[in-house]
Amino acid sequence: MGQRLLIFKIVLFAYQRFLKNSNNMKILKSSILSILILFTSAKGKTILIESTCEQFVLESNIKESLISSSKKQLSIDDLNYIYEPGKPQLPVDGVLLSIPANAKYEIIILDEEKEVLNNIYIAPNPTPILNSNTYEYIDNIAYEIIEDKNIYQANNYYPERIIELDYLGFMRDQYLLRVKINVAQFNPILQSIIIYKRLKFILKQVNPGIEKLPDLEKSNTRSKERSDVYERIFEKQILNYNSRVENQVSDLKRMLDTSSKEFGAVEFYKNNVNRENAQLTINENGIYKLTYNDLESSKFSISTLNPKHLHLYNRGIEIPIFIYGEQDGKFDALDYILFYGEKNNTIFSNDNIYWLVAEETNGKRVQQLPEIKKTNSIKPKVFEDRQHFEKDLLYKGYQKVITGSDHWMWEEIEPANEKEIDILLPDISDQTNAQNARINILLYGYEVGSSFTYKDYQVKINLNNHELIDTTWIDEKEIEITKQIPHAILNDGINKVKIKSLLNSNTDNIYVDWIEVAYSRKLTASDNKLEFTYGKPGNYSFVINNFSSDSIIVWQTSKAGDQFLSLKNERIQQDSSFSLVFNSDINDTTNFICLTANQILTPKNMGSINFSNLYSTSNKSDYIIIAHELFIESIYPLAEFHQKENLSTSIINIQDIYDEFNYGIFNPQAIKDFLQYAYYNWQSPAPSYVLLVGDASYDYKNNLSTDNHNFVPTHLFEAPFFYIPAYSETASDNWFACVSGDDVIPDILVGRLAVRKPEEVNHFIMKMQRYCNDFTKHDWKQNVLIVADDTQKKENFEALSDSLASLIPPNYNVTKLYLRDTNNASTMKDQIISSINSGNSLLCYVGHGGVDLWAQERILKVEHLIQLANGHKLPFHIAFSCSTGMFQHAERESMAEALISAENSGCIAAWAATGSPFLHNHIIFGQFLLQNLFQSQENTFGEMIANTVLEYISNFWYITEVPLMYVFFGDPALYFTKINPTAPEVNIFIDNKKVVESDYVAAEPLITAEINALSKINENSIRVVIDNHPLESADQRIEYVPIEKTSGTVLYQDSFEAGTHELRIIAVDSTGATGEDRITFQVAEQLKILNVLNYPNPMQSSTNFTYTLTQPAEVTIKIYTISGRLIQTIRDYSNASFNIIEWDGRDGDGDRIANGVYLYKVIAKQGDKSIGCVERLVKIK
Repeated sequence: MGQRLLIFKIVLFAYQRFLKNSNNMKILKSSILSILILFTSAKGKTILIESTCEQFVLESNIKESLISSSKKQLSIDDLNYIYEPGKPQLPVDGVLLSIPANAKYEIIILDEEKEVLNNIYIAPNPTPILNSNTYEYIDNIAYEIIEDKNIYQANNYYPERIIELDYLGFMRDQYLLRVKINVAQFNPILQSIIIYKRLKFILKQVNPGIEKLPDLEKSNTRSKERSDVYERIFEKQILNYNSRVENQVSDLKRMLDTSSKEFGAVEFYKNNVNRENAQLTINENGIYKLTYNDLESSKFSISTLNPKHLHLYNRGIEIPIFIYGEQDGKFDALDYILFYGEKNNTIFSNDNIYWLVAEETNGKRVQQLPEIKKTNSIKPKVFEDRQHFEKDLLYKGYQKVITGSDHWMWEEIEPANEKEIDILLPDISDQTNAQNARINILLYGYEVGSSFTYKDYQVKINLNNHELIDTTWIDEKEIEITKQIPHAILNDGINKVKIKSLLNSNTDNIYVDWIEVAYSRKLTASDNKLEFTYGKPGNYSFVINNFSSDSIIVWQTSKAGDQFLSLKNERIQQDSSFSLVFNSDINDTTNFICLTANQILTPKNMGSINFSNLYSTSNKSDYIIIAHELFIESIYPLAEFHQKENLSTSIINIQDIYDEFNYGIFNPQAIKDFLQYAYYNWQSPAPSYVLLVGDASYDYKNNLSTDNHNFVPTHLFEAPFFYIPAYSETASDNWFACVSGDDVIPDILVGRLAVRKPEEVNHFIMKMQRYCNDFTKHDWKQNVLIVADDTQKKENFEALSDSLASLIPPNYNVTKLYLRDTNNASTMKDQIISSINSGNSLLCYVGHGGVDLWAQERILKVEHLIQLANGHKLPFHIAFSCSTGMFQHAERESMAEALISAENSGCIAAWAATGSPFLHNHIIFGQFLLQNLFQSQENTFGEMIANTVLEYISNFWYITEVPLMYVFFGDPALYFTKINPTAPEVNIFIDNKKVVESDYVAAEPLITAEINALSKINENSIRVVIDNHPLESADQRIEYVPIEKTSGTVLYQDSFEAGTHELRIIAVDSTGATGEDRITFQVAEQLKILNVLNYPNPMQSSTNFTYTLTQPAEVTIKIYTISGRLIQTIRDYSNASFNIIEWDGRDGDGDRIANGVYLYKVIAKQGDKSIGCVERLVKIK
């Protein structure tokens, strides 16, 4: 209770003062947030007394409670609070239990000890209000105190139930029950609080869960081998985990039975990958042609190929094709294939993939229709055409859209403004009796402002200067406007649609998504092609005009999916053009495509498929790396590193995942399907880690025509702002890892390297290798840097930063850089850069943020990172800010990814938001993370993130988007570096001096290292590593001189070429603890004197001459009066590196020099070579 309760009292006093002067608590915009989130703890007060197959017995005990002097706040031990805006802020405890899958429980309270306190008012939780519409910023978040009338005007105790249950779902094979213990209830009418000092209760199973279990003889043996990292997570987070061991096998079977999934794409791939095949990529609808050369270049065995055995598939469904000349059973040079292909009509890609496969049976064929001539046929001259116009030019992540739609808009219209859009309508019917045309327009309204009062949107729409629509709608939702219009106002060709916003307000913008026009169109080919649809049954005779060639084909498709090809039709030449005449019996809706040979398309790409065997159930991997082909070679060293750490590792090409799990089609869902398949079907234990290697973008289709970097795509989802009518589409990699059950709990620990170039992979791996092999006890590992934005908008970032600092162990050195203290962005930037360069194990930022910057004042931007030079002193970065982890941005590099990919600088890992969650979400989640980070047990980054997610979920029931919205940048299997106090201490000296980083040394220096340990030193373990090359322990240049069993000295001498070198000396004791020291030094080609100065200057009685030599030399310092008279000479032999010589201020006769200005010359002599440097000093009293 001590420190946390004291801080609580101090902050609570400020809170009470505010409430007292806030006009009945109408608005609170400053320190509420810090009170709300200062005190979080994963450590509950509820214990498990008994656990059987039928029931749990639990007990909650409270040691200490505190009520504020103004009776508006209640604190109980270190418990968290209910955070639900507008509702009373009351302490709550939460625990997780592992239960049989889908079992249900009833609550029976056995005993309770409670205390009733009267004349007490508990303030409601503040409600956050969003005041901005920019995607990269959440600049203005105010907090209003608004009482929930359903609670504060009711004569009832809140919460209604003392114990609440929530069935979360699966974390791997553990089915989790969340138990919430409301240790306090509040009645606002009676102004009374009930505090439950002791609660003993039973959770009794009322159903057995899933009764039917699969045959254990046929079960996957995965339960026999379990993930070590998840075992540690379960033991820490699940209250009854140890008592559940005997039930784990049957629970796993329940999970497999209920979570099984059909992988149709996998079965298709398995059946066809070993056959001759080719993938065809198409990106527009139309008739496609494949030639002899196409098949030959795709490595089909043309000489033995029977074309009758060719099959074409799309998404596993066979598509009928036409093959010219297949009757002879050979694919000759003039033979060809025709088929109707459709582009991929999803938000992810226009590219669709078709598979051409040579099998052993005849494939499905398009029926060829003979020429049909009938009399008394219906002879239409027009058809109803529908032209859809849509351009994805503007990305609006904050816009709430229709389910399944993307967030791309065509035009944005500001209030009291208008936009004119041109649409092309060809071959409009000139029949006077033509039916009315119809126009449909999809619009969205967007509201900017703090009140979130629904607004009236009003638009006026004109077509070709004819007013069509004047309409209104409310709130920010979509409106699809439909209007019947006379054909007479349509132009044959360009038509102009003008949309005007009539409200003169700065709070209402309108977005145009698409326009669609249905009109009567002539049966006339445009550019040698016409596609039309007829649905009325009957016998028709169609005449299609305006073809430039008589090589015309007709392709028709029925509603049932049957396809027909007509090659022999009547052609009529009229001057330089041709008309097509054909008959058709129509029974249901039929689509016709009439075109000449020059309008037949060729696939965008065609090639054979590389074999992969991700489907094999003999695969086994603890660590899966999913990488774009561009990064496969570069990532191998990381896989080898983890392989040596006893993690079986697999590198997967992302294209292989598309091929096996989505028929070759680009879609992020394929990644999740693959991970789910590997989780359930690969050898045990199921994978524990996954690393995504490659950047991603919300611009899946490259609408912005930028350098598309969707190497390994992310999952985009709409995250609602808590209790605010606004939405933000943002990225989630956590979604990929939720493969066991439909929940937000990660079943695999996921990280990402958001790289765009192979060199960035190399940079990270070099940093990772140095980070993981650094066993030094250098001070930087105990440094923590916390940077905070100022409080101009009253968010109280400093108080929040102080609350985080209070969670750092006392043996760490915390540096706080607060913008308010400097009030200058440039100075702040310099301080941040300098502090990072000096080395920190942890870097935290609290404040406003954009994609590539911190704070509105731009105290740090991505372009500033070039100034970083922290080398191997790499911190873990946590950003309590909006958008700094937005790696999915299409045009900018986020701060988090830039810090990770920086060469020989930046950070080793980062945890940051991809969107804009509110600050209290950041801090609550972050406090749990810091607690996990600095605990004594060594955990991987992925393990710490998973523990944090579980602790957050178990304590906060109402804010579920936080785990989804944050991304871990880096390797999830790396361990956070901490100084091991029991490891051997190694200290390197060069020529008997402790040199500083990058200092100069002699070309043949004597290197010594003092080793001191708590346990016996293993002499055979001592290693010397020069420039990343370890020397053999038997190397004659290395000598170890033991002093005692736990101490000794390493001696080593060698010759070094000119340049920069890194030296490491490593020792291991009998317990296996490793210690090291490392230094980077320089060897110069020639003698130089650098950095000559004396201090103090001015001097009084004495001064020190300092200088750096690049090589050892005899040094003479001569001191002169200003007139040039030599008064003193000092001689010394100096080593390469920094040197210091003290002078007592006396001349050659031993007398103290007089006040005044003097000159001194530092001369370095090496053999016959001599160099010098002249400076001046001042003597004062």
